[in-house]
Amino acid sequence: MSVEIDFRRDRYLSEFSIKTLQDRYLVNGEGSPQQAFARAAEAFADDDAHAQRLYDYASKLWFMFSTPILSNGGTKRGLPISCFLNYVDDSRRGITDHYTENAFLSSVGGGVGGYWGDIRSVGSKTSNGSESTGVIP
Repeated sequence: MSVEIDFRRDRYLSEFSIKTLQDRYLVNGEGSPQQAFARAAEAFADDDAHAQRLYDYASKLWFMFSTPILSNGGTKRGLPISCFLNYVDDSRRGITDHYTENAFLSSVGGGVGGYWGDIRSVGSKTSNGSESTGVIP
């Protein structure tokens, strides 16, 4: 895919915005936020026309890609997903698996959360006859 980049659109960005994008979002070889917008557009578009529309919308600040899309789109690093919400099973294995899964997801830049609603409440009986301490925040 090939997006037609308009470098003049950098003027829509404040100096702070440009510096932030350069510091945190541009990859090697990119000198302008416009190139990052084009990279992300090309990475997730269905075809050339779609890529151009995505680029145009982002470069005109009509919408903006999420952080992981703009940071990682079109690269081999990280993931293009902002947040992961995981289920926690009511067992030692389920709780341990949840922590392990979150460690791996967060190591590649994902935000994590969990649904703890199925964990038994304080005082409920466990499979070995003891009492549950419930969810401890």
